[in-house]
Order: sequence, then C-alpha cells, then structure tokens
Amino acid sequence: MIRLISTHHKTGTVFWRKVFSNIQNKHNINFIIIEEHTKSFKDIESHLSLDKINVILDTHSALNSFEFSKNSITSIHSFRSPAEIIFSATNYHLKTNEKWANIPIKKFNGLSYRQQLNNLSSLEEMLEFEMENASYNNINRMVSKIKDSNYYHVNIDAISTDIFMKDLISIYRHLNINEFTKLDMTKISIGIWLDFCSRHCLWNNPKTDHTTSLKPGIPVDNRIFFSSNNKQKFKDLFGEKTYEETFKADAFYCI
Repeated sequence: MIRLISTHHKTGTVFWRKVFSNIQNKHNINFIIIEEHTKSFKDIESHLSLDKINVILDTHSALNSFEFSKNSITSIHSFRSPAEIIFSATNYHLKTNEKWANIPIKKFNGLSYRQQLNNLSSLEEMLEFEMENASYNNINRMVSKIKDSNYYHVNIDAISTDIFMKDLISIYRHLNINEFTKLDMTKISIGIWLDFCSRHCLWNNPKTDHTTSLKPGIPVDNRIFFSSNNKQKFKDLFGEKTYEETFKADAFYCI
C-alpha cells in the first residue's frame, strides 16, 4: 500500500519530511519526496519499491489521488488556515535564500520577489503583496484539495499545539503505520510513532522568533495582524466563503 502525504508551502512540509526521514533511517520504508509543482504518477512509478512500504511526500500537492487507481493507497492532506499561510509565508519570504525568490523579475522592475517584498513600507502592504502573489495559487490549491474526500485532512496548526496528539493517533491508524517494520521485522507501535512525531512538534520545540510563538495547547492566531484593508483584499481574491471560514470562524476547518 502506498502512503501519500500532500502538503503545500507553509502547511507542514518540513514537519512531515522530518518525521518520515527519521522513520526511514530506522525502518523498512521507501521515502519519495516530490519537490516539483507539476508531476504525475507515471513520473515517479519507477521509484516505487516492490519490497518496501512506499511513502510519498507531495510537497506542492501536485498529484491527484485518482492517478493511483491501480494501486492500493491511503492519503492525508496537511492544510492550514489561509491567514496563517499568508502571515508565515510573508515572514519567510522576507529572508529566504531560495533561488526563485532571489532572481530579477520583470514585473517587479528587475527586483527579485524578496527584494520587492522588503521594499514595502508596512506589514499591511506586505500581507497584501503575499496574498496576491506567491500564496495566491497555494491557497487556491489547498482549498480545492480540501474538497477531495479521498484524503484524510489534518490541520497542521492543531498538530503543532496538541500535547495529547489526538490527530497523530488518528493518522497512525489511517496510514496503517503499524505495518511499518524495522529490518528485524519489529513493527512500529503507536508509542514509537508518537515519539517520532513529538520530536518535531512545535509544542515540544517552541520557537520564539517573529514567525512562530507556540505554547503547549495554545494555537497561534495571527489574524490580528490583518487590517480591514487586508481582509477586504482577501475576500476579493478568494471569495466570501473562504473569507468567512478564515476570518469569522473560531478556527479554519472548511471540510
């Protein structure tokens, strides 16, 4: 059975990469990471292993579950509040060294994405720029993927703050992690799985920088940084429904 984990930029990619890389080092799994925005199952079919459990981390949710119709598959989709995506991405893109964000772009008069973002004078302008540009397609893909019932949808912010790890327990069962084995055929118990995951949960490794500040059981809520102009721009870009679910609801669970 193939395990497919679909993520988007700033929705848990680093967390899931660390968890399954850690597991791969000690267990009999074949961990495949897809970095490209566009990819099909045919492109990765040759990388599948016949004698190991295949785990695919689709970092831009480029794959569609129906492509795996000839294979036994179970999937999870890691999502996040669009407001948190925009806020986190803005702070990340202000300082990123990723190549795409540091090359001259014609529509920014020869400035790079990072330079253009840093040229803006206020957080309000930065958030608007981010939602209009890099985060725009990212959020639309995520909201579209949430509608796909073939995935088990998990909120990475809930995972990040829940010291009782309820979602991680459900994911253990959904992905049949108990079928993962060490080379000596010892299976991964739920306790071992939670130990692997807890090492990388933000509640267990709280950051105090400008992008994340978490305490156990206290979810981050950066909606307070969005001005009325930001919220109106968000509504114009993503529609009334996504706006209501993002800024009016207690938490983003549009499933």
